[in-house]
Amino acid sequence: MRLLGFLVILVLLLSLASSLVLASPLSVSTDKSEYYRGDRVTIRVSGTPNTDVAIEVRDPNGKVAWFGQARIGSDGKGSASFRLRSDAPYGTYKVYASAVGEQASCTFKVVKKPAPPPPPPPTPEEEAREAISSANETISNVRALLDRLSIITELVEAEDLFEDALELYSDALAAFNASEYDRAKYLANMAKSKAEAALSEGVSEVISYLDGQLSQLEGMVDPAIELLLNYGKAYLNTAKGASPSEAVPFLLDAYKFISAGAHVASLIDRVSELEGLIATLRENATSLASELERLRGENAELSSRVSELQESYNALKSDYDELKSDYDSLKEENERLVEKVGALIAELSNARNLMYALFVVGLVIGIVVGWLIRARKK
Repeated sequence: MRLLGFLVILVLLLSLASSLVLASPLSVSTDKSEYYRGDRVTIRVSGTPNTDVAIEVRDPNGKVAWFGQARIGSDGKGSASFRLRSDAPYGTYKVYASAVGEQASCTFKVVKKPAPPPPPPPTPEEEAREAISSANETISNVRALLDRLSIITELVEAEDLFEDALELYSDALAAFNASEYDRAKYLANMAKSKAEAALSEGVSEVISYLDGQLSQLEGMVDPAIELLLNYGKAYLNTAKGASPSEAVPFLLDAYKFISAGAHVASLIDRVSELEGLIATLRENATSLASELERLRGENAELSSRVSELQESYNALKSDYDELKSDYDSLKEENERLVEKVGALIAELSNARNLMYALFVVGLVIGIVVGWLIRARKK
């Protein structure tokens, strides 16, 4: 019995000794003393193994920046981390760690990132290349904007200036290829300025054109036209106060409303013309109706006359058929008579020839007889 009590006391003493040996005070620290906005902060804790530690971080204004928990492992160490916000206040932050019956704290700072070192000055070649690139971008943008403005009206002066810009840009490229970098930079800057001037001139030409359109439409009393023109004026005035590149979309909107107003005005004029044309057509229709009635009367008379003529034609045709039959009979009879006359003529011709022969024979006989008588008398 005494032995058992001694062993229990010994175990309790050993347990108390081990706990005293393993226990250590709570401590907290960070992996760095200074951080930048957006950095990750790692908080390290140490203390009694297998213990949970609550961690709170407060910013320089005393507001909670982060709250979390870390677990101390069997080796007596633990950690937790969080990322600073991109707008975290600059200054000193306090870290508070607390476990059962223990507390610890530390600090760190959030500082501004140092400015990067200035880049080395560009070489003449780099300056020329940058100027050419900038000129090319400006020329491309201006070309696109001028194409949009050309929908509204023809851009004469602006296109001439843009052609000058293209020539200067081409000369800048040639100078760059010839390693004349200073001259290439100068020509590229001139080309850029000329392109910007072309855009300004194009905007001015469009504004002048739209002002002229508004002047032509002034005095229109139709409410729809007035509303469209008011919207057009508003966009046009906004464009006049904007930069050339910013003015382009406002000018396009102004053109849409002003063109719509002009189209409505044209439709109204066309409607008036059509109303006049309709009135004229109605008058013509009335005249044509009267003329149609007259023609219908004449047609009835003509129909009656045609019926009479048809009857006359039928009677004449009947008479003609009878006459034709008589004609055919007479023609046959005539042909027979002609044949008979021909035969008689032939007979008569033969009789006449006989008479001529007898006359000649008598004449010869007379001559012979006379000659014989004369001969006797001698």
